[in-house]
Amino acid sequence: MSFGSKELLKQIVKIYAFGERDKENIFPAAIIRDGRSYNEQIFSAAADVLRRIGEDMRIIQEFIELGAKAKVAASEAMDAEAALETFLMNSFDPIQRHLSSDSTDPFNRSHLTVDLPC
Repeated sequence: MSFGSKELLKQIVKIYAFGERDKENIFPAAIIRDGRSYNEQIFSAAADVLRRIGEDMRIIQEFIELGAKAKVAASEAMDAEAALETFLMNSFDPIQRHLSSDSTDPFNRSHLTVDLPC
C-alpha cells in the first residue's frame, strides 16, 4: 500500500481535528508550546489543500476551528509572557533603588549587591 502526501495530510488533520473536540483547550495550548506544530499560514494552507483534494468538510471545519483556538492560545501566551516580564521589571526597580543607597538586604541586613546570584 502506498502512502502519499495527500493521505499523510488527511491522517494528520484527522488527528488534529479530533483535538478540536477538547473542551478544556489543552490540545491547542500544547500545539503552540511546540513551535513545530503551529503556524497560522500552514493551518490555512493545509485547509486549502484539503478542500482541493475533497476531504470531508466537517473534518476541515474542525481543523480550522482548532487553528483558531491555537491562535487564541498563542496570543494569550504572548500576553502572559509580556505581563510576567513587566511584573519582573517593575519588581526589580525597587530593589535597584534600595541598593543604590544601601548595600544590605532589608530583611536581614546581610551584604547584598545586584550582581550577587539569587
